[in-house]
Amino acid sequence: MSDLGEFLQARRGRVRPADVGLTAYGPRRVPGLRRDELAALAGVSVQYLTRLEQGVDRHPSAQVLDALAAALQLDRDATAHLHALATPPSTANTWLKAAVGPRAAAGPGATAGSGAGTQSAAAARPGGTGSAAPTGAASGAGDATGPATVGQPAAADRASAGDRSGAGAQLGAGGFLEPAPRARGAGGPESASGDVRRLLDAWSGIPAYVRNGRFDVVAANKLAMALAPLYQPGRNLVRDMFLDPAVRVVFPDWPEIAAQTVAALRASTDSRNAELAASLNGSDEFRRLWALHDVRPARDETKRFLHPYAGMLVLRRQSLAVAGSDLVIIAYQPEPGSPSADSLADLA
Repeated sequence: MSDLGEFLQARRGRVRPADVGLTAYGPRRVPGLRRDELAALAGVSVQYLTRLEQGVDRHPSAQVLDALAAALQLDRDATAHLHALATPPSTANTWLKAAVGPRAAAGPGATAGSGAGTQSAAAARPGGTGSAAPTGAASGAGDATGPATVGQPAAADRASAGDRSGAGAQLGAGGFLEPAPRARGAGGPESASGDVRRLLDAWSGIPAYVRNGRFDVVAANKLAMALAPLYQPGRNLVRDMFLDPAVRVVFPDWPEIAAQTVAALRASTDSRNAELAASLNGSDEFRRLWALHDVRPARDETKRFLHPYAGMLVLRRQSLAVAGSDLVIIAYQPEPGSPSADSLADLA
């Protein structure tokens, strides 16, 4: 079965007949729509839908994909993902640009704005340090808004830093996973430039870190590492989310954040993430969420952290893409004057 067929079957199983105006009679052998029901709703033959789900036909037309997306009640992100699964690699990015906009299709290094989600690296000064911190309005639930962009690092600073994804990790102090170092070489996460590292350090009152397209943390300031150990360079955010029990304590809303993490992994176009997903098959929670085929790029939203000394912190995630690379700067800001702002200042 192809990725397209797996996606169609999974999403077909999540649509109840009543959701699309159909009446179900008697017992049903499938939890969602039957194949003939989806075919009728999308205006295709049952035989053709069978070929799509079985991977015999892998490249249906855009019109067929749109009809299937409407019948399956897919949102914008899932529809873009459906088209990407069915589009040959040479034309996939062209379709994505038309569907979700040039910045979302190009990835974290793109520079185009996207309405209300646009952010600037030259915004309010955090913590009285005189340095700029990222600000921006929240993107809506149906948006495909990506991060804003900061300058491109020098070529010498973009050398590979080796793969420190967390494979072979061991439990360290505090019960958090200690990443096992790997040899440097092609395929490892990019390193953050000196300019980016200085920017992180200048935000002394704002926790901020840098991750790559594989969700490896490649740089972080001191406050980010004090906020949560999984923000230490060398960690992998997806692996730690499911394999480090202590992360469930850090995030009181762990079920929601774990689901968002898997949906963001599904939405990623980084080819290395297939291997990352396969490495997590030992986690029951990951397998269950992965099987849902939810697709949702990471967005700037409010997140709760439970710190052993600072207590509960409510922080707003903001992101900035580093031009010319797959790196993204993630910063967390409290509401000015809030208890979380006071607690974060004490932690700094």
